[in-house]
Amino acid sequence: NITLDSRTLSVVFETATNGNSSFVNRNWIFVNVTVIEVNLANITFALYYGNLTLVNETNYTTLITFINFTGLIDEGYLYNVTVRDTANNQNTTGNRNITIDTRTANVDYAGGTSDNATAFNRNWIFVNVTITDINFNNVSFYLYNGSDKALLNQTNYTGSQNFTNFTTLADGNYLYNVTVYDKANNQNST
Repeated sequence: NITLDSRTLSVVFETATNGNSSFVNRNWIFVNVTVIEVNLANITFALYYGNLTLVNETNYTTLITFINFTGLIDEGYLYNVTVRDTANNQNTTGNRNITIDTRTANVDYAGGTSDNATAFNRNWIFVNVTITDINFNNVSFYLYNGSDKALLNQTNYTGSQNFTNFTTLADGNYLYNVTVYDKANNQNST
């Protein structure tokens, strides 16, 4: 009995799999594929980190089309899936990058920011912060009315801007804080 098989195998990522260049706030990566092949030999799920150091390579000889890599550390990862048939034909998905980031950003008030519970003869409030995060996404400065805590101003920056100046303010009490977000949607506030 001889089987001739020159068909191209099909393997594609399913929507449950994160897109390329994703950032996630969890310690696992779920990979799911659709495979079309009549004479399946095996499916290999490969996970690498950093400088393409192999973390995990799992082979299935049945039509198992998903895997959940768990217990992972904060790091940038690359993964792909290869399918082989009994005639030794093979096809591989493209590589996908994903960064696991479970750390919150550090944000602290910095030079030029007024001390808490101070009074001034001026119509502006300068707020300066120091931000530490390797996957920084954006920073938001919030200014509230001190009596009813109503939001008066929200200023957002996506670049390296780490200060703002709320100007032309009326006499009164004000509250402010700063929130930093990273690409995995971790956040931290002053």
